[in-house]
Amino acid sequence: MKKRVLAILMAFAIVFSGFQPLAANAQEQVVWCLDTHLMWFHLGNEHFSQSGLPAGSVTVMYLDDTRGLHVTGISGDHQGVDMRFRPVANHMRDGDRVVLTGRVIDPADDAQILLRRQPGNAIIGEFDVPSDGRFILAHTLTEEDDFLDSIRVSVAGASEFYLYSFQVSRDASAPNWDLTLPSLADIYRSHFMMGNIWSCNLQMADPSTVDKFLHHYNTITASNWHKPSFLISNTPNDWNFDFHAADRIVDWAEESGVAMVWHTLIWHAQSRAWLSNVPGTIEPLTRAEAIENMHTFISTVAGRYSGRIHSWDVVNEAITPMGSWAANPDWRFHIRRTGNGLDPERAYLTRWYDAFANGADIEAGECGTDYIFYAFRFARIYDPYAILYYNDYNEHVPVKRDAIADMIESINERWRSDPLYDGRLLIEGMGMQSHHSVRGWMTNPNYVRQAIERYVQTGVRLSMTELNMYIAGDGIDNSMEGLPNHFDEQARRYTSIFLIYMEFSDYIERVTSFIWVDFPLPGWTNRLDHPALFDIQRQAKPAFHAVAELPGFIGNPGTQLLASNISLPEIVTEELPAAQAGERFSTQFTAVQNTVAPMTWHIRDGELPEGLRLVSTTGVILGQPEEEGLFSFTIAVENALGSHERRYHLAVGDTATAEKATLAPEPVGAPEYHVTLAATDIFPDEAEGASEEPTPEPTPTAAAGANATDAPVPEETDDAGVNWVIIVVVAGVAVVVIAVVVVFVVKKK
Repeated sequence: MKKRVLAILMAFAIVFSGFQPLAANAQEQVVWCLDTHLMWFHLGNEHFSQSGLPAGSVTVMYLDDTRGLHVTGISGDHQGVDMRFRPVANHMRDGDRVVLTGRVIDPADDAQILLRRQPGNAIIGEFDVPSDGRFILAHTLTEEDDFLDSIRVSVAGASEFYLYSFQVSRDASAPNWDLTLPSLADIYRSHFMMGNIWSCNLQMADPSTVDKFLHHYNTITASNWHKPSFLISNTPNDWNFDFHAADRIVDWAEESGVAMVWHTLIWHAQSRAWLSNVPGTIEPLTRAEAIENMHTFISTVAGRYSGRIHSWDVVNEAITPMGSWAANPDWRFHIRRTGNGLDPERAYLTRWYDAFANGADIEAGECGTDYIFYAFRFARIYDPYAILYYNDYNEHVPVKRDAIADMIESINERWRSDPLYDGRLLIEGMGMQSHHSVRGWMTNPNYVRQAIERYVQTGVRLSMTELNMYIAGDGIDNSMEGLPNHFDEQARRYTSIFLIYMEFSDYIERVTSFIWVDFPLPGWTNRLDHPALFDIQRQAKPAFHAVAELPGFIGNPGTQLLASNISLPEIVTEELPAAQAGERFSTQFTAVQNTVAPMTWHIRDGELPEGLRLVSTTGVILGQPEEEGLFSFTIAVENALGSHERRYHLAVGDTATAEKATLAPEPVGAPEYHVTLAATDIFPDEAEGASEEPTPEPTPTAAAGANATDAPVPEETDDAGVNWVIIVVVAGVAVVVIAVVVVFVVKKK
């Protein structure tokens, strides 16, 4: 009975929460999960295939507020949908655990869910369907299932079902994350943010993984859930946006004080072809139609999350270099279009260039490349608080580097003559994907340095957006047995790259890794070449220690690596605009410092009216105030060096606005130091006299959207005293327990 009640509670919690079931314990590693692979569904048969069903029988839909596969048209129990593992995890094997949840529509009394192994179509699992159709099933593969390519999910006794979740987990004998390791976010917080990706709901539903993330990282990027193909359907002109997963990630980031990076708004892949193409063809829409579609998409998405996103990857991978830069020194020549970076045979690709060129007034200066300017302009209009990025790969290769830099400069120059120009750059950041290998051209340190230098010349800030270091290249033994022999070489490569980052850290805003551990995770990073800082056992590799103990910078492992030229932050916002009760309101605080190091915002001594909140990573107050009145509070901004506070009054309603006008200006205090160079013991040559406050002139780093999450300096505690108290208490408890046991034994005798 207890087991039955527990199963019912588990099914209810999983089905109605929208989360997929977790691996059984921390010793299991998820190797395949449905929610991640739904993004590939429109591409064809790489991860799913329908078997024996009419065309169009398998679609992605919602039921019970949960996204999953909808399977219809079933007339025999041999029909269904195949979960294909080989593109992701090679093969399944003995001991792998399969867990799936879903709902059968109008099941017969004897309806069953069937699992069939492929190849062979043999039934490996049969499960009775409850009368309400909802199910949660678990099945462990046996030795007979070794080298399983796929599992077919079918149903007997019904013609339709929904598959909410399907995951395969594997015993990796993996311990929990070691949270005694030095925090990467703390080490580099005076230079740049450290980040990672959210690749699927399962990952962030694991408490130990969340703890690990918050320990090491202060910025997060959704691997797939913010891409256009996850927000809108493949049905032409269907503007019913699906924000379920996107909301979940943004909400989690804001609640956790982690800076949210949105990837991406405009891309040729993982988008929807109907945004730019005549449905079912590669023929472009007209320029006017494409502009309208782009405006609708960006205004809806950016407008929904305005003030909550630290930065947007507005345009992704637009450039594909042809020939040499010397032969074609114009970025427009190198933009992707059909026949140049876009395969004519792939009708699912979005072709923004082609559509913007269709109907362009050449004599008026219009052309297909205008789509990039329009994308950034729309993003600025609908989220004026965030940093706007262009993002690309192979960005350090000279010809592509020069094309990207030329594009950034050209578009920003065009922006200066736009009626909306406000003194800020339009493209404010360059995202360097930074996919490297331990050997070969992918990690030429000179190319990396030269690329950073060139992008800095454009005036933008930089982010390393998908950093990894593959164990690949000439002479590399990338077999499972040979890879560990190259771990030290990989660590040296990470060291060389991070030394370059430190050289230019004044301009680098964040460094985001693209993979968590050396294990086949869902997505294209399932290469067995171990690019991460942590191994399959969740243990730190030499690469982690190389990054955490950067030679020449960190004397003691884990010590905060204090930048010698970081300045105290200074708030420059003078007054807050008035608000009206019941109406949407947003405003952003701005601070300046010498670098683009992370800053974070807090309210002290006072509070906002009900309905408004402060986003700590962007400095934006947003919401809808519920009451009128004059509300006074102190706003504080912090970086690794110190903080600055200012007093503000927010008027809600006309009466409060008039009252505010009678108040005397609040005095502005000086910024305060939290640490000194001497306290960090990192730059001993500069330690003498470091207690004297340096007085560099701060320069604006852009809007407060550049800020990062908070990591306040902890108060000093008497650790030794605390430890002795714990020892005494534990010893006392042990004595009492022993005494009780002795008395019990004596009485029994």
